[in-house]
Amino acid sequence: MSLNDSFKGYLPATAFIMSKKRAADAAEPLMTQPAPQFVFVDAGELAASKPAQELFKKMIDAMGVPQNSVLITDCTAFLDHLPGFFKEAVLVTLGRKAAEQVLGSKENLQNLRTQVHALQDGTRVIPTFHPLELLSTPALKKDAWEDLKLAMKHKKVPGTFL
Repeated sequence: MSLNDSFKGYLPATAFIMSKKRAADAAEPLMTQPAPQFVFVDAGELAASKPAQELFKKMIDAMGVPQNSVLITDCTAFLDHLPGFFKEAVLVTLGRKAAEQVLGSKENLQNLRTQVHALQDGTRVIPTFHPLELLSTPALKKDAWEDLKLAMKHKKVPGTFL
């Protein structure tokens, strides 16, 4: 099952992913899609675990943001096709692998958390624990919630420069 199948109602990453040869035409289809407030990047583990998907949905619900303002994608899709498209969104990496791939850092996830990182294009990135890790170590849920609150704090309000 793909991430798009698992997360009905959320913005599908496939709506944003264009082949590289069609990159010149990418702007028009992107303009017809609602802009996400949050982009969650997974290293590919979320699609394989129903319990992790359920927990992730609860995390999004707890944030109080509409599903259609959340884009869920994997590292490959993000790195190959999506960088630069979501400068206004807050990018949240799920787990060490995703943080490492997006930020290009071998730093321990604990050291990367609780701060806002910036990609070269200015996109804000906030690493947090992967839902699979939260299932195996429930004590980390409080820390993950703090990361999500940080992401909500750094969300730009549409039509403003905040």
